[in-house]
Amino acid sequence: MLNLFQKWASPIAIIIGILCYRPLDHISFLLPGLLFLMIFFAYCNMSIKEMRFSSMHLVMISLQIAIGVSVYFFIRPFSVPAAEAMLICIIAPTAIASTVVLSMIGGNMALLTLYTLIGNVLIALLLPVLLPLLGISADLSYIRSIFYILKQLFPMLVVPLFLALLLSRILPKVPNAIRKRPFISFYLYFIAFAVLIGRSVGYFMDYDGGKYTEVIIIAGGSLIACIFQYWLGRRIGNIYGERITGGQAMGHKNTILAIWIAQSFLHPLASIAPVAYIIWQAAFNGYQIWMCQRRGAL
Repeated sequence: MLNLFQKWASPIAIIIGILCYRPLDHISFLLPGLLFLMIFFAYCNMSIKEMRFSSMHLVMISLQIAIGVSVYFFIRPFSVPAAEAMLICIIAPTAIASTVVLSMIGGNMALLTLYTLIGNVLIALLLPVLLPLLGISADLSYIRSIFYILKQLFPMLVVPLFLALLLSRILPKVPNAIRKRPFISFYLYFIAFAVLIGRSVGYFMDYDGGKYTEVIIIAGGSLIACIFQYWLGRRIGNIYGERITGGQAMGHKNTILAIWIAQSFLHPLASIAPVAYIIWQAAFNGYQIWMCQRRGAL
């Protein structure tokens, strides 16, 4: 019975998230704690010596920015909100939680961790310059941008990484025990996955801003952006022998940062895209984990 549940856990989490979105939305405050634990457990399986810069990092971040700007200028004559929405969906850096998914489906944790750090810091430095150059009047300073990024990176990426490395030095039995119990991360992910879906569904159920046609178009555009970026990341990663890692690096977005930028500096409708992106990337990641479970990888 337990094995059957593990095989179908991702679809079950999506169904629970949709049907029970209201109570799950009320417990969404648990997400940071769940994410911290999952990232910590993931880092217990990684060696810091494996973290090396690769030309793959440079190729992906360059394409990410170039494609985002190109898509923005292509869509802008037709719809400014849609153009800004697609821009933020594409140039948003990699999510910290991407390492959790990668630890379940297999991939290069060290490469993805370094790319997540590089991407988040680089976007924080670039956005205050890029947005005005694109004609977007955003009062976004370097200090404010970097502070917001660091506020996410330090407690959710740096601290669990430091803690995992520290324990491997002074209490190696703890990381070893965690490695032998991968089901802990799996069940934490199941809970977080359902809560995340419920939170996103609740956002759309409570939406009363009108312009529903544009909302549907923008949400649909974010789906296209999600599929394209996972596909492109896998194609680039395949060149370097890191197909799965490349897909996560380019496709799994820091939607919290994207929503903050959209709500603070872009057209009000632009924030619809990263919220919808949460659902699309969660569904795709759930599918990847589900396929690994069915193949007996977990």
